[in-house]
Amino acid sequence: MKWILVFFAAWNLAGALLRAFRILLERFPLTRRLYPNRDMRPLDGSSDLELSPAAKASYRTAAEKLSRMASIPVPELLWSPKNAMLAGTRGWRRHELHLSRSILHHAREEELLAVVAHELGHIHYRHFAVLRLAEIFGALVYARVVFAIWNTSLPWYWYLGLWSLLDFSFSLFRLAAGSMTELMADHYAAHKLGMAEELSRGLIRAQCFNGATEFTQITHFYPTVKLRVRLLSRYARAAGPAD
Repeated sequence: MKWILVFFAAWNLAGALLRAFRILLERFPLTRRLYPNRDMRPLDGSSDLELSPAAKASYRTAAEKLSRMASIPVPELLWSPKNAMLAGTRGWRRHELHLSRSILHHAREEELLAVVAHELGHIHYRHFAVLRLAEIFGALVYARVVFAIWNTSLPWYWYLGLWSLLDFSFSLFRLAAGSMTELMADHYAAHKLGMAEELSRGLIRAQCFNGATEFTQITHFYPTVKLRVRLLSRYARAAGPAD
């Protein structure tokens, strides 16, 4: 049973390292095959049939406007043809901003600005690097615990219980780190860029559009929309009425 612990310790560490260096590995044809097709397309290279000119203009305008407000370089603008309302960022130094076509076609102007503001919060705090390093740290701790108990002699069910505890703790650590970054990005969009109400409405609309339930958010994603909307409403009340 000890070898099960060793296998998963190596599995977690290898996965963390692959995710950390994924951007680099995607540049090589051989290693690119290890990953599913992200289908991310550069905004400037997209035709009007793939993405409407109005959507491209709104995307570019929102990113440039909010980047100036945040005093950060404009990230590389990418989009995907996915039907769900999805957004994300990645990059160690030169960052990428990813928006799905559904956001660009269905989000209102103020909602689009709020989504971009939230993603710029991730870029401002360098959350991509934080999450990758946190995952590597968690995997190393997992491996260190396995190494510490290697010379012990316990019944097989004890090792099975230890594996369950380690795996649960590692997953919980990753979820906690992701939750922290989402709340920090919400804070940035609401407090720094003054878009608490717009982001709140955008979150609710995206949840309805994607059909995501609260249970799936708890088990697979980050803080629930209910919690994030509640916190954003506090930011909006603290900011007071607009002049």
